[in-house]
Amino acid sequence: MLRATRLGGVTVFTDQRPGGAAAALMGPGPPLRLAIMGPQALFDRLAQAAFRTAHAAHRGISFDAQATPTSAPLIADAAMVTSEALVRMTKRSDSRKFVDRVRRVQLIEGRKAAVDLGPDGVLLITVAPPQGQAGRPSSDRIQQVAEGFH
Repeated sequence: MLRATRLGGVTVFTDQRPGGAAAALMGPGPPLRLAIMGPQALFDRLAQAAFRTAHAAHRGISFDAQATPTSAPLIADAAMVTSEALVRMTKRSDSRKFVDRVRRVQLIEGRKAAVDLGPDGVLLITVAPPQGQAGRPSSDRIQQVAEGFH
């Protein structure tokens, strides 16, 4: 686990150092990459996201995706982030109305990461695979969209 301090320092907690150790920058690292994922693994992630969201919302909310082999890992990540955002919103009275409007989450590829809730209750999450993890909306972005629907 990592913990960032208010002054910008980072502490690393490991099994060998449960009390933590200061981390230092040793140089640039390789970019983070999402693991390659097959159709079954993507289906499993979508099912996990749907189950977790349905449990928090007390009703079914399906997660569907249109994915290619290159977009599947990003779409799976975006599904989990979207689920996390929706679960958090079920716990806040000011965001609960937004979650109540969501009937289905649809994840698609596009040129730019985006979030939109259609009048039919479809929460459209657009990911941009060429941008890596930056090509999916954050949970904060999803919550910002929710705040605009009051």
